Amino acid sequence: MPSTTPERGGQGPAPYFKYAGLGLQFALTFLVFGAIGWWLDGKLGTAPWLMVVGIALGAAGAFWSLVRSVPPAGGAQAREPQPKPRERR
Repeated sequence: MPSTTPERGGQGPAPYFKYAGLGLQFALTFLVFGAIGWWLDGKLGTAPWLMVVGIALGAAGAFWSLVRSVPPAGGAQAREPQPKPRERR
C-alpha cells in the first residue's frame, strides 16, 4: 500500500479508489445499457438496433457522469471566478 507522503497532500490511497470506482461505473454503464438493448432486441425482433441505441445512450450517460465527477485539471485555481475588468471612463 502506498504510504502517505507530503507530495500528495497526505491523502493516502483514497483518490485512487475514487477514480477506480469511476472507471468501473463508466464500463458498467456501457454494459448495462447494451444488455438492456440486447434483451429488448430479442423480445421485439429488432436486432441489432436497440442494442446499438442502448450502447450509445450508455456512452452518453457514462461520459456525462465522468465529466461531472472529475475535477478540472487546474485544481482549485481553475474554479475561482476571474475578476471582471474595470470599465474606463
